[in-house]
Parts: sequence; structure tokens; C-alpha cells
Amino acid sequence: MKRLNNIPVKNGKVRIQCSNCKKNHYYSVAPGTRKKIVRCRKCSKTTYCIFNHRQQHREACAVRAEVIIHTTRKIQTHLCNVSLTGIGFIVNSGTLRSFHIGQQIVVQYKATYGKNCTRKARVANVSPDRIGAQYIDISIS
Repeated sequence: MKRLNNIPVKNGKVRIQCSNCKKNHYYSVAPGTRKKIVRCRKCSKTTYCIFNHRQQHREACAVRAEVIIHTTRKIQTHLCNVSLTGIGFIVNSGTLRSFHIGQQIVVQYKATYGKNCTRKARVANVSPDRIGAQYIDISIS
């Protein structure tokens, strides 16, 4: 079984080319589906797929950042990805409890092109090793 990563989903559909017979097939994908095993309709070969529902491109990065919560507490973090609509960063387990979904934060970091950036964001996802946040401002600096 072949594995395909990061297949973009457009309007609820994906196009997958069979690695065996090279035929293109279109499949419908439900909004919450992240992983699925699909079978080629021509040769019956199965492929394990991981779908990407994101509308915006995410850029992987490794940049130090500072997250300000409650206007006074500063937490040192590492950015792991940045997009036009949000940001992902890694925190150590001791400070993980400081974050909760819906919380408003300010993230300060030096962008890859050298400019200092300060962005307001709202925490959208808290997992054991990463925090995901969506920007709530256009751009502060």
C-alpha cells in the first residue's frame, strides 16, 4: 500500500493518481476527514492518503518567539509554522497549562526576512506539544 501525504482538498474533492496504473480518479472527501484508504477503480490497488483541508499555504520555520498572555506574562517559544491566517508554535510542558482555546495572545518574533513582527492571535488548538493560533489583527508591525 502506497502512502500519499498532504493531498490538497478543493471544494470537497481530491484527485489521486494510481501509482500502479497511472489513472486519475476523483474522490469526495468529508470536511472532517484527515486520513483515508482509497482503492483504484481500475486495478484495485489501495493507497493510504492524508488530506490537507487548509485554504492557505503554511510555511515551516524554526524561529524563536515570545508569547505575551494576560498583558504581563511572557513565555519563550519556538515557531514551527506561519501562514497568512495563523501561526503554530511549540511550548515546553511546564507552560502548556497557561494556554486554552479562545485565549487572546500577542506573539512577537523576527520574520525570516529580518523584520520584527508583533501579531495578535486567538488560540485555536492546544495539543501536548504544539499550540495553533489564528490571527485576529491585520498586522501590528
